[in-house]
Amino acid sequence: MIAAMRVNRGPARGTLRLPALLAAAAASLPCAAALAQDRFEIQVYDADTAAPGTTGVESHINVVASGTQQGSAEGELPTDHVTHIALEPHLGVARWCEIGGYLQAALRPDGSMDYAGVKLRFKARLPRRYGRDLIGLALNVELSIVPRTYESSVYGSEVRPIVDLRWRRLYASVNPIIGFDLAGAQAGLPQLQPAAKLAVSMTTALALGAEYYGGYGPVTGLLPAAEQTHHLFAVLDYLHHIGGRLDLGVNFGVGYNLAGAGDQWVVKAIIGIGQQEGATTTSGARSGPAAEPAPRVRAPLPPGPAPAPAWPPEGG
Repeated sequence: MIAAMRVNRGPARGTLRLPALLAAAAASLPCAAALAQDRFEIQVYDADTAAPGTTGVESHINVVASGTQQGSAEGELPTDHVTHIALEPHLGVARWCEIGGYLQAALRPDGSMDYAGVKLRFKARLPRRYGRDLIGLALNVELSIVPRTYESSVYGSEVRPIVDLRWRRLYASVNPIIGFDLAGAQAGLPQLQPAAKLAVSMTTALALGAEYYGGYGPVTGLLPAAEQTHHLFAVLDYLHHIGGRLDLGVNFGVGYNLAGAGDQWVVKAIIGIGQQEGATTTSGARSGPAAEPAPRVRAPLPPGPAPAPAWPPEGG
């Protein structure tokens, strides 16, 4: 985890410098973990799952317009002007659960393309919504294997509780994500990486809102505010029905890091297409809220009181 270094041969000088360097490196480990937010999937999940037997696929394209200029001591490459790409297919297994996966790549500023890992996920929800169908509850679990150049720990996991609310033209979702490195110096140490979304349907196909993604560091000892990451995105969600059998959803956003650490400006897009469960319900593509903003691509709510359709972009 620590880059190779040369120590002066003089015993006094060498013994004085090495402990100081080791201490500085050790102090930087929690910060590095906090900055390791997922750059391939920037998405707030909703509490819905795909209907049994229905399929869909989403493409995630996230461009770091202003990022890190130098690689990390652990071997991660600079992020400035890197385009992170993920292809995410999913399948409804039962009425209450679905499975999905990610195939990731990165387009470097010099035009070269890197393989950037794979992920598998399982999402389950409570069979019904609560509070007069206003509140949904679900849980997403994920395992990942990502090259060290994009994730220093290589092996990782994520546990994502999901609470969402749909009320008239308003959609809100909170994902208090707990991430784990499964290898490396931070192995097994839970990291708090919450995400949240708030959106309002402008029409039956369009919603506008905001998304938040944070990196707070270890749950057992949060990082100082200056070392945390707080990305705030302005987002647009659009949903289009294709023929009555498919739904096309788009989630587009521009985000800025309100803290000083990590990537500063990021542009993200999710384009998803999926089978509808019925003539008016979508279960595939995910994107954001057009009628009820959220994680997966579903149908936006029409203006005014209306039954909550299934729509937001949900990564998982």
